[in-house]
Amino acid sequence: TILFVGRMDPLKGLSNLLDAVSILQPRNDFQLLVIGGDGKNETEYQKMLDLISDNNISSLVIPLGSIPHEDMYLYYNAADFCIIPSFYESFSLVALESLSCGTPILSTDVGEVRDMIKMCDGCRITEDNSPVTLARNINDMLKYDNGQKHYCPSMLTAHYGWNTITEKILSVYNQVVSSDTESERSFLCI
Repeated sequence: TILFVGRMDPLKGLSNLLDAVSILQPRNDFQLLVIGGDGKNETEYQKMLDLISDNNISSLVIPLGSIPHEDMYLYYNAADFCIIPSFYESFSLVALESLSCGTPILSTDVGEVRDMIKMCDGCRITEDNSPVTLARNINDMLKYDNGQKHYCPSMLTAHYGWNTITEKILSVYNQVVSSDTESERSFLCI
């Protein structure tokens, strides 16, 4: 099972992912769960449904819509890997959530993902998010997955734990408070 989590937005690369699933259709030994769509972008949600229908991949793609956040760990834990085919991410909370459940990631090189996964086994960065490249990487992830979860909690705690984040925020506050001029303060706040 492959998991996609994200809002219905063209920047998330879902249409390329669905085209990649269409390329992989002859495999027919996996399913893609799509979590997202909160009713705010019905046009994009309908485009996704149309693409699933047009590519004849409804047996491989299960659109689940919006899922309560407190239940998301169930889906991350059930997935073989999580895919992030985005054109752009600033941070990628999805990557952090997936890794915290021990679920490997296949992602484009966006946001902080490369730094998050560099110490985690079983994760992969794609060269781009074209359907052909995604299909090749999905095929490789499915072929070589041994069903093991790939925990990297020490890395997550070291870089993204509450203590680390609190220290970083306090450091910025201290720089602002100790700066000598108004222009330095405004620069540090940016």
